[in-house]
Amino acid sequence: MLRNFEAFNTNSHPSASDETYSVILNSNLSTGTPTDAQFNFDWSVLPDRNYLVHYSFNSSNMSITSGKVCLISSDIFSHTNTYVAGAQTGRTSAQSSNILGVAYPYIYGATSALHADDSTAPPTYINTRPTANQFSVHIKTADATPVGYPNLAEWVLVLHFTPVDKTARILL
Repeated sequence: MLRNFEAFNTNSHPSASDETYSVILNSNLSTGTPTDAQFNFDWSVLPDRNYLVHYSFNSSNMSITSGKVCLISSDIFSHTNTYVAGAQTGRTSAQSSNILGVAYPYIYGATSALHADDSTAPPTYINTRPTANQFSVHIKTADATPVGYPNLAEWVLVLHFTPVDKTARILL
């Protein structure tokens, strides 16, 4: 049964019951290099609870040396539900990973830029806010042995924290 527009807007929505938080990471405001950037942030501004973390990522244009997908990883989260499968036989346990996700190259003539958003990047579940006020973000190739993404220009990574009620399995 369809509800009319007025009734829809008067009902509470799952995402309206708690605040969400966005943290913007700009490689120009970090120490290190664009492929290995270090940041400082006081995570105590976020309540200590469960979150789904969405991200978006955009780099500036750079010369094309590779049309490779890149892996975005960080030591920002101590416990996530992200795992990596591999060709290693006899592995008896899942290998956890600090990979946030991937960004895809978009080619514009002789240049390209890396991009990711909610349509290409599933959220990561974390069971508590981050606690390491000093952390790194790494942008690597998706090769079997990842290396720093070649000719990477400056970038912006936006982390969006949405509170989650783990027991009810609903967004707050």
